[in-house]
Amino acid sequence: MPEQILVPLKRHDEVEEVIPYIEDIARPGMMVVFLMRYPVEGHLAWLRDHWITAESVSAAVLAGKYILENYSPGRQEQLAKQRLFPACETLRTSGVDISLDLYAGRLKRVIRRYARQGDVYLIMMAASRSSAIMALVQKAIYFWSPFRGQSLSPMLLLHLNRGA
Repeated sequence: MPEQILVPLKRHDEVEEVIPYIEDIARPGMMVVFLMRYPVEGHLAWLRDHWITAESVSAAVLAGKYILENYSPGRQEQLAKQRLFPACETLRTSGVDISLDLYAGRLKRVIRRYARQGDVYLIMMAASRSSAIMALVQKAIYFWSPFRGQSLSPMLLLHLNRGA
């Protein structure tokens, strides 16, 4: 199995911001696995969408059918691929394999599963922009930098050290 770079993406992460970092690190023959959460478990939108109010039974059945089709694993995988694969074209042309894994549950559990299987080279994820330290760094860069129009896209890199 080739070395893997795991890239967990949150709902609002922009794939285009992550790709340049992956291009700098990934080598031909590596596998980049994008981990995207299956958007059903524990979301308020899921609960809101399931509260169907309709004037007739047939309208309620149609609304229910739409919800089931929209949240089906196949449809969610299709939407994720539409969002992901066009941005990854440069990676594929450079010999890097791209994979998508939709998961439900905790990200920690998914990463542990990949780590047990071995060959995880790196875990790369967008750093939280909400932390106080990141806000301070961004303000300092904005204040002292001649490039005030640019924003940071901080990445968190975790390398799994497998011992000697």
